[in-house]
Amino acid sequence: EHGAVLRVRSPAAGVPVGVRLVPAAGSERAERVATTLASGLGLHTLKFDPVADRGAKVLLARRQGAEPEPPTPVRVHALLPGKAGELPRVLTVDAELPVSGKDVELRWDGAALVR
Repeated sequence: EHGAVLRVRSPAAGVPVGVRLVPAAGSERAERVATTLASGLGLHTLKFDPVADRGAKVLLARRQGAEPEPPTPVRVHALLPGKAGELPRVLTVDAELPVSGKDVELRWDGAALVR
């Protein structure tokens, strides 16, 4: 592992959010589930390797709700180690998780999270 971390933040005391990292097709890496650091704060983390996990999908989901319940906003930060002598980088993506409970998919392309 190269020490990169995904940090997912959802509204405090809101609807529980699930976060999974699904490896790219043909990868020997295992699927991983985020660790919930503080459910009351809606804070989840997941370690990943920016190189070995290239092409992996980050799947975000919430439990199914009832209309007219609003979607659940989440903010995903990828904290990436810097090269020697450089500061770490932080990439941020905002998403809304639908009340249907359907997964929202982001893909790690080796340098950024893309929809």
